[in-house]
Amino acid sequence: MRLKKGPWDGAQPRTHVLAVLRDHGVRITEIEADLYELLDCDGDPLVLSIPNPVLSSTIEYLYRRFGHSHQFEITDLVKRH
Repeated sequence: MRLKKGPWDGAQPRTHVLAVLRDHGVRITEIEADLYELLDCDGDPLVLSIPNPVLSSTIEYLYRRFGHSHQFEITDLVKRH
């Protein structure tokens, strides 16, 4: 069995990723389709394109940016089947 590799591996539904961020206190405003403003607990804004599905590289970035300050693990951003 061959393991998949590439940018689509680990892609997650955008609704799940945004729900996890909201549940951990990240304020999210949709600016336009696929473009969001995210505010951390200090009120620092980040404008980011978040397409659906959210690729693993974006999930990693969101975790590095918000995980520690909002106290969640990268595995929280992965939907359990």
